[in-house]
Amino acid sequence: MKHEYIQVCVASCHGGDAINRYLYHIIRLAKCGRASFIEFSTARKGFNKVAPAYGWRRFCVRDSLVVWRHFLEVCKA
Repeated sequence: MKHEYIQVCVASCHGGDAINRYLYHIIRLAKCGRASFIEFSTARKGFNKVAPAYGWRRFCVRDSLVVWRHFLEVCKA
């Protein structure tokens, strides 16, 4: 089964609290594209505590980076 997904390549926020401020918008756009999940990779160990609190699941390690996925409930039109 082929999955459509959005990979967040670069995310930056001046002022802090980026996940809380922008995750909703990224999820909304991903759902519009019929993605079943969004994904990002990071070497930052701090996400091991932060990411699960926002619905992210540790998926795997790829090229020495931890891959996190946030699975979406796809809206059926």
